[in-house]
Amino acid sequence: MAAFLELVGRDGLARASMARVAKELGLDRTTLHHYFPSRDELVAAAMEQVITAYRQQMDALVAEPMDREERTRRLLDHAFSEDFNDLRLSNVLDQFSRAAAEDPGARAQLRRAYRAFEDVVLSELEKHYPRAPSAEIRRVAYTIAQLSEGASAFADMGLGPGRVEAARETAEQLVRQLERTSR
Repeated sequence: MAAFLELVGRDGLARASMARVAKELGLDRTTLHHYFPSRDELVAAAMEQVITAYRQQMDALVAEPMDREERTRRLLDHAFSEDFNDLRLSNVLDQFSRAAAEDPGARAQLRRAYRAFEDVVLSELEKHYPRAPSAEIRRVAYTIAQLSEGASAFADMGLGPGRVEAARETAEQLVRQLERTSR
């Protein structure tokens, strides 16, 4: 799986054929087909691994006991950090994003990845701001997820930390606004 993810990140999803993956691993194609009968199954397994990696990062973060302010700060720190926006995984997600326009399976997997992150943010906001209107909490969670993804794209393009910091500051403002509406 690591070889496939590396190949996708380096050469793109379209060029990551079963033959190229087998060659990278020094395997016969039939051996690879034993584990992944089709390229679609390999792509689905790869996307599942990427989703799991991001989900584990978020789950580990929110599992620690801490007060609301600290948890919110750490959640935002993580969402806008290089740790969360791992360039290798971001490159793979970018490739899946390109494929999603043409491939319904890739589109479904990609939706799952983004929703997993958004769900963690939503859950944390609901826990910490129970009196805030649910529509407002959803809007803030969605916007934070989009800001994080945009910041990741800017970082991948080398557009500098200023844009990432601006996105993070905007996320903080949204949380403060949510806090005011929950009083």
